Amino acid sequence: MRVLGIVLVVVGAFALAYQSFGFMIFDRAADVTRDTARRIRPAVSPLIAGGIAVATGLILVAAAGKRDE
Repeated sequence: MRVLGIVLVVVGAFALAYQSFGFMIFDRAADVTRDTARRIRPAVSPLIAGGIAVATGLILVAAAGKRDE
């Protein structure tokens, strides 16, 4: 259970850390180059899922630690 808890903490932390990602759009109109940066933000549900994964992982790690004692 400890390994599963650690995996959940890592995956949840990754989901919370990378809430959005960016990319560049290169427009070429009338021989003028204009670079535009865009960001895509996910819906709220992945953030909630990441938080739940971190909390569940911490609970599993703590429960596995108490069981070993």
